[in-house]
Amino acid sequence: MSFTLEGDFGSAIFSTNGNSRYLELDTAASLNFFKKISILKTNITQNSFGLFSFVYAPRQTEARFASLSVPKHLLSKRTNGCVWNPKGKVNQRTTTIGMSPIEYNGEQCPDAYLGDCLEKIMGSGNDIRDIFATEEGRILFSQIVSLLYQGLGNSFYDLVWYGQHPLITDADTNDWYAVDDQEWADYKDQQDAAGGIMTMVDGFKTQGLANYNVDIPVADISADGTAFIGSATAHFDDVLAAQNTEMKMASKRPSLDGRMNKSVLLTDARIYAKYEEEMQAKFPTLPEMFRYFYNGKFCQAAGCDGAAPVEGVLKYKGHLVVCMDEWQEFNDITGTNTFRTLAVTPGVLGLAFDVPDVKQFSGMGMRITQHLDSPWKGKIFMDTTFKIGPGIIDENYLVNASRTFVPE
Repeated sequence: MSFTLEGDFGSAIFSTNGNSRYLELDTAASLNFFKKISILKTNITQNSFGLFSFVYAPRQTEARFASLSVPKHLLSKRTNGCVWNPKGKVNQRTTTIGMSPIEYNGEQCPDAYLGDCLEKIMGSGNDIRDIFATEEGRILFSQIVSLLYQGLGNSFYDLVWYGQHPLITDADTNDWYAVDDQEWADYKDQQDAAGGIMTMVDGFKTQGLANYNVDIPVADISADGTAFIGSATAHFDDVLAAQNTEMKMASKRPSLDGRMNKSVLLTDARIYAKYEEEMQAKFPTLPEMFRYFYNGKFCQAAGCDGAAPVEGVLKYKGHLVVCMDEWQEFNDITGTNTFRTLAVTPGVLGLAFDVPDVKQFSGMGMRITQHLDSPWKGKIFMDTTFKIGPGIIDENYLVNASRTFVPE
């Protein structure tokens, strides 16, 4: 016996072997669903202008990202006598990023739906613990799978950006965290699985690299630490001024594949709110030149509206300004308070993975199994494992301005 479960993820076919059922997800549909729902919709703006570079590294413990330098000062005064004066080299820079194995283990017990209003959608007799015994139960489980993928996408995002951040250790040691003990234990366990991009950013800041130490003055923060009260445009000018010559030049010319390399300003929601306020004071009706629209091909893949301006994205001197609401969640969980803006050259953020036949953030390889016999009584088990390697390919093509407050 087998039956098909339909959802945003495509078709999922459950096959029965004795008292166990195994979910056979259509691979292409599953991968597309994870990319579209879990990643593109939880991090849609960053994906639309290509901040990340990706590498497939199967059976590896580390991945290598290579970039080539542009040769300089190639011309010479013309000489006679067959004099040969070779100049200039195309040098290769290789960045090695460690691969970290991670996994997800989950289970869902049908008893969670018994004794309340949802019990009436379950079957009768022994089928009371079989969520797939009724059409309503199968629809409910399709929603559970959708939520699971979204949860994996959000968890993946947290790990890629903030994995192994030292503020997590500080919050644990000093009891600063602002969530309940069970959520903190789960979060701390997850974030220990791999090093994140923001962890590397703050590592470069600690090392004293000038482009990672742009100041956000204390005077620009409200006394209660909840608002940015300085000039947002002056702040963005400080960040852009800290770009090195190569980063500034890259912003003015396209890459070999035609993609623009103008750095993108990823900024704290409170700084973004101040920028919106300044723009509205200057332009009661915001001109279209300050708004951002997704390109047609991206919207075709992500299922978005390319004719409507993107919420949470404006422009400043041609640079996209992206409101990073997600960063506030790190503050809320750890009980710390960081104001931050990053200027990021497209493609400088790296992400390696070991799941085959995927592009970007796809391929969780989820396995879902239901056991109907005792002692499991219809319990559903879910698991997957893979390797990832987040990193910064070239630290010279990123600028950080940040200030962190911790509880006294």
